[in-house]
Formats: sequence, structure tokens, C-alpha cells
Amino acid sequence: MKVIKIKNLEIGRDKPKVVIPIVGKTKKEILNEADKLKLEIFDMIEWRVDYFEHAFEVDKIEEILIKLREILLDVPILFTFRTKEEGGEKDIDADRYGIINEYVLNKKLVDVVDLQLFMNNEVIKKLVQIAHNNNIKALISNHDFEKTPPCEEIISRFKLMDNLNADILKIAVMPHNILDVLQLIKATVIMKDEYTDKPVVSISMSQLGMISRFSGEIFCSALTFGSAGKSSAPGQINLEDLNTLMDLIHKNIK
Repeated sequence: MKVIKIKNLEIGRDKPKVVIPIVGKTKKEILNEADKLKLEIFDMIEWRVDYFEHAFEVDKIEEILIKLREILLDVPILFTFRTKEEGGEKDIDADRYGIINEYVLNKKLVDVVDLQLFMNNEVIKKLVQIAHNNNIKALISNHDFEKTPPCEEIISRFKLMDNLNADILKIAVMPHNILDVLQLIKATVIMKDEYTDKPVVSISMSQLGMISRFSGEIFCSALTFGSAGKSSAPGQINLEDLNTLMDLIHKNIK
């Protein structure tokens, strides 16, 4: 697996790297969440800007990002505006989505940007290029909160992300049974073995898919998302428990 280096973090080596979402609605809530994280063990924060009450105001977004950097110092920041269509908090059209992300990328206040695969194709291509021009990594994602697509469709979506020049490929899906969870794992392993050397992230949501959140070192998933308070998706595991489970796996597969 190709290793992606972001600050002192190496994605694609050893254990999955742990991302903690910040999902406060107000400036105070967001900064309080960040401040509490200073005592926790994790690798990256994801600011879910779609939770923010001023999510469409770029000057207020910039103000928060400056403060987050002051609080979190060298911790990598993943910037995500998740649309309502893919489980986020707000509706947004492609033009405004592009404007907000472009502004943030050009300010160089984040280390990784999450871009939705099925947003307008030209917008995503442009944002990936802007990210790379500013030495920011592009994570392209797809989220299905209703079902788990067939294995071939999951692989097809991963390939689309790869073709759009993503640095990291991410899919999160909703399982209805254990076979759905296994289908996602199968698709992830096939993608890594046959089609890409880039870091791949695959998450099966809800309690049913919980195994996918801590077994990535075995099944080729390079990031996982844990909870240090309010979760941003069903099935996220408490940070302390998540670290314990992944440490146990890491210790015993060497």
C-alpha cells in the first residue's frame, strides 16, 4: 500500500489511523470539543462543517479553522462538508459546495479535504487540482445510509475515485445483514489487491458493521472514525475502546 504522509502521520502503514469528528453547532461547542481532545490519543480530526450554524459563511469557517489550528497544533485536520443526501446536516448545491471548499483550500488551513464522489464531476475535478496545488490531500468519498451495494458496484465506485486522482478512497455503507458486511470487506480487499496502491477506507455502519471499524489492519482499510463524544455516524466506537481493539489486533498479527 502506498503510504500518504500528512505532517507526522503516515496513512497506509500499520494500524488504521484514528479520525475523531468534531460536530459542534456553535463556535463555542466546536472549540470546546477541540480543547477536550488535547488529552486523547488519536491521529486526525475531522471538522464536519455541515453541523456548524454558519456553514455557508466562509469568513466564519476560516475563523474556526484558525482557532482549531491554534488548539490542535500539528494534528492533521480533515475538512468535510457532508451533504444531506449522504447523511450530512445541510442541503447544498454543487456551486456553493465548490465555492466553500475552494475558499478553504486556498487558505491552506486544512491538511485533507473530503470531496463527495457524486457531487458535480467538474467541481470535484477542480477541487482535487486546487487541493494538490496547495499541498493538501484529497479524500474522495461516497456514503450510502440505506444499503450496501453489490461488491462489483463498490469496486466501481472506488475506481471512479481513483480515476479522479484522489489520494485516499473512502466508502461507507449501511449493512442489513452479516453478508453485507462481508461484501464490503471483500470489495475492499479486491480493490487493494488488484486495482490500486492508494490508501482505501471502507466502513460498514451501525452495530452490525462495527467489526469494519477496528479490523482495518487485516482487511486493508487505512482510516477509521471513532467517537470522543457525539458521533457523526451510526456504529462509531468510543475512542478508548477503539484504540484497545486495534492495539490487540496489531500486537497479535505481527
